[in-house]
Amino acid sequence: MDYEADQVLQAYFRDNLARIARWFNIVAPEDGSMSQLRAQVAQLRDKDWSAIHAL
Repeated sequence: MDYEADQVLQAYFRDNLARIARWFNIVAPEDGSMSQLRAQVAQLRDKDWSAIHAL
């Protein structure tokens, strides 16, 4: 993802955290928590996707 696009998305999520949290209640596992889901998303965000796609 382009750096500028990432920054726009990060700002959107930061500015709308409460509203977005309600969305994730729908997609989160029944026995999971928002913090667990956030950690999983962060783990995906931090992967070296360019290296992965180069395989």
